[in-house]
Amino acid sequence: MTTPGTKIRTIRNLRNLSQTEFARRVKLQQWIISALENDQVSPNDQLIDAIEAAFDIRLDSPEVDAAFVILAGQNGSPQ
Repeated sequence: MTTPGTKIRTIRNLRNLSQTEFARRVKLQQWIISALENDQVSPNDQLIDAIEAAFDIRLDSPEVDAAFVILAGQNGSPQ
């Protein structure tokens, strides 16, 4: 099972963004993106909506799951 943090990291990697740039686009600080990606905090519905709107993709979409598999296969983990 892919965690919300892993899905957020996958979307960021698909867009070739640093955590800082990703955070800027969803109006957060970089450390929050880091904490989310490392599953130290869980995103609330408002944050999920903001990410989905900013990047025009749903976290629970098959595309995100497929991208995770591809990225994980390329380098062991979509860091």
